[in-house]
Amino acid sequence: MGIPLELNYLLGKKHSKLELGFGTSLGVYRVKETTWQYEEPTPPDTEGVFEPCTSQSTHFGYFLFGDIGYRYQRDNGFLFRIGISPSFNFGDKNGLEKSAFYPYIGLGWSF
Repeated sequence: MGIPLELNYLLGKKHSKLELGFGTSLGVYRVKETTWQYEEPTPPDTEGVFEPCTSQSTHFGYFLFGDIGYRYQRDNGFLFRIGISPSFNFGDKNGLEKSAFYPYIGLGWSF
């Protein structure tokens, strides 16, 4: 479960705008890991065995993200937005490990 917090700023006049944003997503994340553990052979066995070892934990975590995109919005009517949202963190113990660039697209109606 995560809670996103974001600020956006629109640059431009009339209906076409450059959309810039910055935010964070704070949350509690469940991590499930499976590792393989080697078990030594016991007599009379001649070979060792690899056994799966699964662990599950819950952690507080966050990641930061930005928004860079284009927005077309009429005063009353059609709304369209498209862009890319890079995510990142500072590499500390609470930051999520994976960073990525996520594309986004939005359609709607403004009123």
